[in-house]
Amino acid sequence: MSNANRMVIELLRLGAYLQREGARITREFGLAQQQFVVLVAIKEQGPVSQKAILSDLLYEKSNVSKSISRLSALGLIKTSRSEKDSRVVLCEVTDEGRDIVERCMVIMKASNEKWLQHIPEDELEQVVQVLGSIRPMD
Repeated sequence: MSNANRMVIELLRLGAYLQREGARITREFGLAQQQFVVLVAIKEQGPVSQKAILSDLLYEKSNVSKSISRLSALGLIKTSRSEKDSRVVLCEVTDEGRDIVERCMVIMKASNEKWLQHIPEDELEQVVQVLGSIRPMD
């Protein structure tokens, strides 16, 4: 088996673990994992349009729209029309949303550090660089 295929199989295996653990942690905050990822993206980029969120994440447009609706209904984000283009809806995290992101990230950080503690920091950096260079096919 080629190294490319082996890497994809390992990523799928790790993806299943991360999906399960991420869902477990975000569930404590009343969120699905995908909703949390969208919330973090809005916090990091906000105020941000749905189009910009989509270009950053690998989710389908309908899933992001549903996440935005849910996060707005929960009061974790607020939406407004762009002053430059009234067709564009901007999303921004509320104080409550910011608090949830920060509290959830504390739990995730502790879990990740425990899970990855056996890997030297320089090797982690190499993995981050390689994963960051991988782009999906169009």
